[in-house]
Amino acid sequence: MVRKSVNVSYSLQTNDGITAALLANKKIKSNKKSYTVEILGTAGNQAWIFYGEPQAFDIHTLEKTADIEILESKNPGLKNKFPTESRYYQLNEDGSQLFFTAIDGSKWLINTNTLLASANETEESSTDKNLSHLIQQIKLNKEAIDTNYQQNSSYPASLYKEKKIDYNQLKEYQELFLKNRTALYAIRDSLYNLQRNWEHTNDETENQKRKIESLNRTGLSYEQMFINQDTLNNKWYGLYSAAEFSDLSERFYESNAHDETARRNLIFGNYLKSNKSYSDFDKDAVTKNSESYLNGGFLLNKATGRPIFLKNKNAYLIVFKDQIGREGKIQISLASIDNKKEWQLSTGLTTWADWKYRGNRLYVWGTDNKDLSSNEVNLLLCINLDNGSMTSFDYFKNSIRK
Repeated sequence: MVRKSVNVSYSLQTNDGITAALLANKKIKSNKKSYTVEILGTAGNQAWIFYGEPQAFDIHTLEKTADIEILESKNPGLKNKFPTESRYYQLNEDGSQLFFTAIDGSKWLINTNTLLASANETEESSTDKNLSHLIQQIKLNKEAIDTNYQQNSSYPASLYKEKKIDYNQLKEYQELFLKNRTALYAIRDSLYNLQRNWEHTNDETENQKRKIESLNRTGLSYEQMFINQDTLNNKWYGLYSAAEFSDLSERFYESNAHDETARRNLIFGNYLKSNKSYSDFDKDAVTKNSESYLNGGFLLNKATGRPIFLKNKNAYLIVFKDQIGREGKIQISLASIDNKKEWQLSTGLTTWADWKYRGNRLYVWGTDNKDLSSNEVNLLLCINLDNGSMTSFDYFKNSIRK
C-alpha cells in the first residue's frame, strides 16, 4: 500500500509476493487529509491498515470490509469510543484479533472475522498464578522462621531463665532450633532464587514487547534496524570491528554499535548462562570471520524483535552499507554461522520505510524517487532468501523494475 499523492485520495493494490507483479489496484476516495498510511497486518484475506482510522480491505477485490463506521454498526455500545491514533491499535500475530484501547481507557479486542468486539478482560495467566503461589510460599516461610525462633529459641531461653527447664532441655531446644533454621533458610534461599529468576524472565518479556512496539513504529533510522550481538544454541555471535570488540564487555547485552565507519566482522564463541540473571562469553576464545561489513548488523524481525535467522541455512541476515554517509545504500548478506557467505545483494535504497520477514521471503518498502517526501514510498522489493534474487515493483510507474 502506498499514497500516490498528497490530496484526498490514495491507492490500494496487491502484488504477487514472489514476482512483485501487480495483481489488483484501486483508488480510494477519502475526506481525511495528510494521514500517513500505516500497515497493521493481514488477517486471512483481509489487509488491515490505519489511515486516520482502522480499515480493512479484501485483498482480492480491494473492497473495504471494516472502518470505524462499520465497527460501530457491529458494536453499538462502542459508538464514539474508537480512538483516531494508530498507537492504540494492534493486530495480533496471526491476525485473528485486533486489540485496541477505547478513548475512555477500556481495553477491547475485535474478532477480525466477525468484527464483533469483546472486553479484553485477561485472566490471571499461569505464570502470574505461579508467582502468586511463590509469594505466598515466601510469606509462609518467613512466618515459619519466626515461629521456629519464638518456639525453639526465645521461649525456651525465657523458661531457662525462670528455672522452669534445665540446661539439657534448653540444649535440646537449641539443637532443634538450629536444625529447623538450616532447613527453613535453605527453602527461603530456593524461593528467593525462583523469585529472582521470575523477575528476570518477566523483565526480558517486557523488554521484548517494548522492542517489538518500537520496531513497528514508523520513521526508524538505519541503526534501529539491527543489533550487533545475539546468542544461539549456547553460542555467542557478534558483528564488531576490532576496536569495538576490544571495548566490549564479556557480559551479554543486546546492543547496537554506532560507528558508521566501522568495518565489522562476524565473531562467535561459547557463552555460559549465569544463575545471577546474566550471561558471559569468553572474549579470549572467539573465532573471527575475515569477511567485513561496513556499519553492519543482524537485521531484526519486526514480529519477534529478534535477529532474522534462517534455520534451513543456519545463517543470519546481515545488513550493511556500501559507503559511509547519507548516500550509502543498504546491502543485505546471508552469512552462515560456519563463516560461509551464501549471497549478497544491494537494495539500492539509502533507507527503508518498512520491511517484513515471511518464511523464505523478505519484503522491503522504500523510496528512491528524490521528488517524494520521506513518508512516501515508491518501491517494493521482493527478496528470495534462498538464493538472494530480487524483484522490484515501482508503484508510481505501476510496473516491475527491469
